[in-house]
Amino acid sequence: MKDTAFGKTGLTLSKLGYGCMRFPYADGKLDKREAVRLMNVAFDNGVNYFDTAPFYCDYESEVAVGEFIRDKRDKIILSTKNMGRTPAEFTKSFDDSFRRLKADYVDVFHAWSMSLADFRRVSANGTLDLLFKAKKEGKIRHAAFSFHDGECSNVKEVIDSGLFESMLLSFNMLKRANLPWLEYAHSKGLGTVVMNPVAGGVLSSRAALALKYVWSHPYIDVALSGMGSEAQVLENCRTASDGFEFTSEEKNRLNETVKEHVAVLDLYCTACGYCKGCSESIAVTEIFTMYNDAVLSGEWESARKKYAVLNKDASDCVKCGECLKKCPQKLDIVELLKKVHNILIPNCWYI
Repeated sequence: MKDTAFGKTGLTLSKLGYGCMRFPYADGKLDKREAVRLMNVAFDNGVNYFDTAPFYCDYESEVAVGEFIRDKRDKIILSTKNMGRTPAEFTKSFDDSFRRLKADYVDVFHAWSMSLADFRRVSANGTLDLLFKAKKEGKIRHAAFSFHDGECSNVKEVIDSGLFESMLLSFNMLKRANLPWLEYAHSKGLGTVVMNPVAGGVLSSRAALALKYVWSHPYIDVALSGMGSEAQVLENCRTASDGFEFTSEEKNRLNETVKEHVAVLDLYCTACGYCKGCSESIAVTEIFTMYNDAVLSGEWESARKKYAVLNKDASDCVKCGECLKKCPQKLDIVELLKKVHNILIPNCWYI
């Protein structure tokens, strides 16, 4: 497993990080035993960076990670997050995370899913003060942030604030807009981590190529992969152990992959689940995944059959807009649901 110096933190991280959001389920619940086993497989193959968050896996991810790190805390670089936008929200989420993790400290702690407006708000209302207070107390070792904003360049103000030691952004071969800001953050001494390196599973059939593309950029330290099976763990660990230079053949495959998948970019849903909790019980990510899978495979009839048996479909949307506030990709979910419904309703052959 190749490793990397993580900005100016003094940490050494594995190039592959375990994104603890896509653990396997059994009987509708997180399979904690299997999740811990998979993390141990990754650890035994050189992965030392494990990234979780409060509501991953229905608030059970941090619990599973806590069980995993119990006998190896000094060998693990632990990352979690906090989406609190007020001091009260931050404090509750912070305390809940430490209770679930059963950890004395977190190595990399993120102000989570911020836009520029969020950053200005938490800077002004005292919320960020609590993050740095926790750092002084030793509960947090390194302050980080993840960023989602309709304008990528808005991240510059956060980087230039000098408050943070690392940054987490979305980046892959299909979505490259954040590339200059990853390079800029690296030049400022921040550790750089990318999420969605395989585009939320869209590139899963080309995972090795997708990860290698990310790691071919020297200013990207770590790629997080949400691995839900031992096969995925072992394949990604092998990729992270090889060289990251592309052969001519691989460059051709890279270009072909981008061309094959460009049609899906009109609905760039990574199935992260942040939009869960729809008041009408619409399974937004499931519907968008049906659509994207059909775009990539051409299996429209199969997608329409799956769509037809949903308890609630996109036509049940009441346009309340709550999902729009939660989506880190800033998708216009209301309009996209309307579009997808018109395509996936049975007997519709418009594509």
